[in-house]
Amino acid sequence: MTERLYFKEGDVVAFSNIDGWYMKLINLGNQIHFKGDAAKIGITHVGIIKNFANDADGTACAIISEALGSGVVSSPYPLWWLNARVLDERIRVFRPRQQVNTISIYCEKYEGVPYDWASIVALGYSILTQRKIWYYESLKGPKTQFCSEFVLRVLYDASDGKIDLQKEFNRDFDMLMPMHFYYSDQFIRILPKN
Repeated sequence: MTERLYFKEGDVVAFSNIDGWYMKLINLGNQIHFKGDAAKIGITHVGIIKNFANDADGTACAIISEALGSGVVSSPYPLWWLNARVLDERIRVFRPRQQVNTISIYCEKYEGVPYDWASIVALGYSILTQRKIWYYESLKGPKTQFCSEFVLRVLYDASDGKIDLQKEFNRDFDMLMPMHFYYSDQFIRILPKN
């Protein structure tokens, strides 16, 4: 199980150029907001490694918690599959610089929370028009979440508020995009071992 040594609980797994209309919208937002290499990098989805387990076939897996269209779920991803995607840069892994504790407890806290379609629409409007619209984040809070919002809330909780991209980028949780992980000073990119 040496593959597991490469990954740790609390690592952020960033997926690039996933299909889907809202992933295309997020990638367009990347290009508009981040310019330059954002189009080439194309991070459109993030999840967080909750823990590790073997699947029914005995394959070593990272259990990744993520907010999908169906809500916040945890799913096994074979480590060999993750490693292959890291090598071809379809996945990037970012490790928090700050210590994080009990990731699985914080992931479970949000499991089953519905997907935040309203924030995706508001984010899309903001990206396309360069205008902010009134938004109900203070009323909504964590009741619904999209991928980066979920991961950031888990990391904020698990670091006792030390991992705070809201402060770093001066944006609410629900306005932070997956590409913010790439540009954040609060993470280091984990590269494949040769």
